[in-house]
Amino acid sequence: MIRRSIFAVATILILILSYSSLGKHEMASIGKIRPYWIKTYGGDGDDIAKCVDAYGDTVYVAGETSSGDTTEIFLLKYTSKGKFQWNISLEGNAVKDIFVYGDAIYVLGEIDESGNKNVFVSKVSSDGNIVWTKTWGGSSEDVAGGIAAKGNAIYICGETKSFGALGSDVFIAKYDLDGNFVWQKLWGKSGDEGGYDILSTNDGICVVGYTTSYGAGEKDVLVLKFDLDGNIVWTKTWGGSSEDVAIKITSLDEFYVLGYTASYFPHALLLKYDGQGNMLFERRWGESEGDVAEDIATSSDGIFIVGKTTQGWGGDIFLLKYTSEGILKFAKTWGGFKEDAAYGVDIDGSVMYIVGYTTERTTAKDAFILKCNLYGVRSLPIEKTAIINNEAISIFGREVFPLLERGDSSSTTAALSL
Repeated sequence: MIRRSIFAVATILILILSYSSLGKHEMASIGKIRPYWIKTYGGDGDDIAKCVDAYGDTVYVAGETSSGDTTEIFLLKYTSKGKFQWNISLEGNAVKDIFVYGDAIYVLGEIDESGNKNVFVSKVSSDGNIVWTKTWGGSSEDVAGGIAAKGNAIYICGETKSFGALGSDVFIAKYDLDGNFVWQKLWGKSGDEGGYDILSTNDGICVVGYTTSYGAGEKDVLVLKFDLDGNIVWTKTWGGSSEDVAIKITSLDEFYVLGYTASYFPHALLLKYDGQGNMLFERRWGESEGDVAEDIATSSDGIFIVGKTTQGWGGDIFLLKYTSEGILKFAKTWGGFKEDAAYGVDIDGSVMYIVGYTTERTTAKDAFILKCNLYGVRSLPIEKTAIINNEAISIFGREVFPLLERGDSSSTTAALSL
């Protein structure tokens, strides 16, 4: 009897695992994100999480809040288990990027000074103290893009109308870790150019954004490679007859550029380049005009993209996974009956963190952070799901039937995704 009982439970577990395995590779079909945990942050006004950076047992989240009298920037610290540590406010109107480097967090954003929009970068200690803040800009509008670090320096990029000959230009600025300005570089031609993200490499810096000086249409995707002294190495563009922009860049084996294309449908855009600027593939995803990609992260397991889709009730979060060869492995969503959106994603080992906003609690937007594994779900050991002991068989914590014959205890420890 005990052998038949154990065989029955083993059969159940095989069926569960088979179903789970199929669910991990949904290709282009839509599945659901099932987090380990979700945390929200907000008040009476709108609170939106824009950026996330995780390292070890620590997760930092930056965003914007209008729950007070004015719009401010917030920086939150959590443990990897979702325990809140601290929050601070930074003076500014918009946050664009954060970067954890060494024992500090660097925050990049925008601030209105004397009626003009300027760029700021702040260094914050791991216990939440602001070490220094520096501003960059001139008498006209200057927009922040992204931040990166290498060696004893940090690099920021953006778009400037204060400097340059015509229109707007891409700018790069270098600071040392004490906040001392080192140099700035501009790149632009007869039209408008802007830098939206920056990535440090072994031999230089890559910046992505847009250009109207080159290409086929209105705005075209712009990818720039500089050496570590800020000298241009190569320039690449991509686009069609309408507006196309690059918003994020990351690396794995090569460079992966995330963007938006209005020239083609679907509109969420992924481009892959090698180190010499040769494009290796182009991928697009989406089922409606309102599907927009916002951030990208990589691991040895693949490339992950988050954004907002209008396919759900009022708008849901989407999560895409591609292989390094550009094969779509799955598309998943998360959200309720109201509007939800994702703006940031980061990967630390075998888990990922996604941030954005949700309107499920009130009509206002609340910032959220969720944690899941690299399949967009949570994992439980089978030993917590099915237990065979000397007296009974329990599945999901409930006793199914007692054993008529006594025998040795049995257990197993595989991973089960739910």
